[in-house]
Amino acid sequence: MIAVPIITMRSLAEEKKTKTDQLILTSPVSVGKIVLGKFMAVDTVFLFATVFFSLFPLLMTRFGNVELRLSYMALLGFFLYGSACIAIGIFVSSITESQVIAAILTILALFVGYFMSTICDMINQDGNLITKILSALNLRSRFEEMTSGTIELEPIVYYLSLIVLFLFLTTQVIQKRRYTMSVKQITLGAYSVFSIAIAVVCVVFLNLFVSQIPDGYKSFDITKNKIYTLSDDTKEYLDSLDDDVTIYILNDEESTDTTIIKTLDQYKKLSKHIKIEYIDPVANPYFSSNYSDSTLEEGSIIVEHGDKYKVIAYEDMYETEIDYTTYTSKATGYDGEGQLTSAIAYVFGTDNKRAYVIEGHNEEAFDSEAEELVKKANIDIEAITLLSYDAVPEDAEFIIINGPATDYSAEDAEKVINYLKAGGKAIITINWKGEDLPNFESILGIYGISTVDGIIAEQDGTRYYDNPLFLFPTLGSDEVLSTITNGYIFAPDSKGLTYDETLSNNGSVEYSELLTTTDEAFSMINAETRSEVKMEDGDIAGPFDVGLKATAYFSAEGSGDDSTDSSSEVNEEESDEAEESDEADEADITESTVYVMGSVYIFTENTDSMVSGSNFALFNSIISSISEPESDVNISIPSKSYGVEILTYTEAQKRIIAAVVLFIIPLALLITGIVIWFKRGGRI
Repeated sequence: MIAVPIITMRSLAEEKKTKTDQLILTSPVSVGKIVLGKFMAVDTVFLFATVFFSLFPLLMTRFGNVELRLSYMALLGFFLYGSACIAIGIFVSSITESQVIAAILTILALFVGYFMSTICDMINQDGNLITKILSALNLRSRFEEMTSGTIELEPIVYYLSLIVLFLFLTTQVIQKRRYTMSVKQITLGAYSVFSIAIAVVCVVFLNLFVSQIPDGYKSFDITKNKIYTLSDDTKEYLDSLDDDVTIYILNDEESTDTTIIKTLDQYKKLSKHIKIEYIDPVANPYFSSNYSDSTLEEGSIIVEHGDKYKVIAYEDMYETEIDYTTYTSKATGYDGEGQLTSAIAYVFGTDNKRAYVIEGHNEEAFDSEAEELVKKANIDIEAITLLSYDAVPEDAEFIIINGPATDYSAEDAEKVINYLKAGGKAIITINWKGEDLPNFESILGIYGISTVDGIIAEQDGTRYYDNPLFLFPTLGSDEVLSTITNGYIFAPDSKGLTYDETLSNNGSVEYSELLTTTDEAFSMINAETRSEVKMEDGDIAGPFDVGLKATAYFSAEGSGDDSTDSSSEVNEEESDEAEESDEADEADITESTVYVMGSVYIFTENTDSMVSGSNFALFNSIISSISEPESDVNISIPSKSYGVEILTYTEAQKRIIAAVVLFIIPLALLITGIVIWFKRGGRI
């Protein structure tokens, strides 16, 4: 709003003031080419500045990962926005002889374009015909669309058409002056007005046409986490819908969050059973009272199927945190897909499952974000102490044991073992500080799993972060790891896990190694008293498992042996009886699955943030795997982080960059300019 008026104010106004425009008016070169030349000259100055800016993302890659596609898409939007402003400035310069007036009028025009959305809200917050017309002059909102992480066709077409339109208007202004004294003045004047009207109509219809193109053909997600793209799990689930579901948005469409609109449009596109309705709370103030006793904020969503519904508060669509430098809340992630898919699954589900977190043994507090992931899978979660129950509740879909530091009683351990042998499932994490836990170890023992004394220290520098105790274990090949796209799981302060290969060989337990250390790892004994991390006498050499999946087959008597071996002892004359006996034995066998993690911190928000959501992606996969496969209600989509990697550089590097950018490059440009000036004999 400041620089553009300054560099455009002389472009044509000065020509008129000094009468050098007569050369233009009598030039054999077409007016269109003259105007285009003026525009390209000014735009080249702006282009050089933009190119200079474009070097910084490349420079930043020296200090970490930078999302180059997002950076350069934003720079493209910046250049197009600036070019459109330049076209406007040249047009304003063509209608006056005063540079000052040209600059002031251009500043005013660009100021109005920048604050047009605010002006429209002042006229009518709900929108009307006037605000729709004025929104065509909203320069800033198009630029913001190009910085949101998507390649957008609409703002690109808008800026290009705006540039062409104002260059055409400039041409018409000069053309009119060129033929002012012509006998065909009236004819040419009529032609000029008519051609301007045609140009404006063409630009309007072009932008309207582009706006009607489906999002799938004009908007492309380029974010690393695919924030605006639905996951394969959601696509697969929507494809299975066989009945209509209605999604109510408590807002008018014009005021609804554009990110949510894009997400909803994808749902509607993928399934003909998705019906979307916008409910203006001003026009329908009592609509939400049918679904909630409290007042729902604008932007909230209601998903309804038949008599069943679920309310999604607008604030739940985003993950936020407090920025303590400004004491304001900022969005750190987008959970629109996760909330919507979960709500749709809920209204189609017949009943919800339940998970129990076992407490009472100095366990680590179960992370609130992990708890939300369980709830988002439409699984109710409750903390219980086994002392208050005769057995693990029968409605348990699975149980969570989160790193006990003190031992179970024999009775509590027996309750858990009986639940698991009856076909129960569990997610278990290990607390490295917990020692002398024989009863707890007996729970793992029914799967042939045991823990290794001490805490794992990794000596391969590529498999830990900052500290040998902060592991990046190697991923196995199990299906639950398929959602890990960056190849990393963070497992700090882990104990090693081992399993009984005898049980694996006889088929009574199937093991899947999820996370493993390298051969260079060792388990450090008495770590609390050690001053440095290095292998000493008494330490245990690796490798170790850090994450295990075990599926055991228990007989009705709870022996743990595979009962299906009995058929090998029958002879040919008794084959029919053996087959019947085999079927009966199979009916008495229960299958139980546990996921055991060596780190109690593996499923926490802080740990998850270190690997851009991979730990919670694993947790989601485990929830989906451990829940009943025939229950579509237990679908959970993780939120998508807005976070970017922090770049770290030294003080010396900062000084070098500052010296190059602030002194060396400007000085080089200045010297180059002076040399060229001298070569031209003191002429610009």
